[in-house]
Amino acid sequence: RTAVSGIQESVRHGSFSLSGVDHGICNKCDFRAICPGFTRWRGIDRTTPRPGSLELDREMEISMVEEDLNAG
Repeated sequence: RTAVSGIQESVRHGSFSLSGVDHGICNKCDFRAICPGFTRWRGIDRTTPRPGSLELDREMEISMVEEDLNAG
């Protein structure tokens, strides 16, 4: 919670590094819902598939972990 609050404050004050835009990793970022860099990235990168919601990403990850646990 503290980390997210700190990042959110950094974004608001313009001191958060938007390096995901330059590295093309905004679609994988957990902070894309609050980061202005994600909007910028969407305008620049028209070829990378758009990510789903953060909730769907988490559900998918949980499902994959559960499958791994059941297989092992």
